[in-house]
Amino acid sequence: MTHPPKGPVASIEQDAQTDPAAHYVSTKEVVAATGLPVYLFQDCSEQERKRIPHLLLVGNLRFSMEAILQWELEHSVPGIAPEPPPAVAAAETDHQPETPERIPRWHEIARKQAGG
Repeated sequence: MTHPPKGPVASIEQDAQTDPAAHYVSTKEVVAATGLPVYLFQDCSEQERKRIPHLLLVGNLRFSMEAILQWELEHSVPGIAPEPPPAVAAAETDHQPETPERIPRWHEIARKQAGG
């Protein structure tokens, strides 16, 4: 009978093989992290229509935060509306409204907090 070696080599290999289930989160955790509406993650027809990456494990709906990040990057658009043409803006009011600052997306905030 042979046994795997005990020592620093075994602990490094164990660290490299993390539990894959730990990377999947529940609907509540995804909604809290992203700020997106809960119906996107609970309604099966919305998931299929918007092609939201998900995993159904024995009746439990789980999401990968990495996959949700990639999905949002591919399907999101900036939230700032384009400026109206100058002729229309001058005719409506005498002053020009200030251009709103760009609002960071949730994944940009998460990266900044993580130090990346």
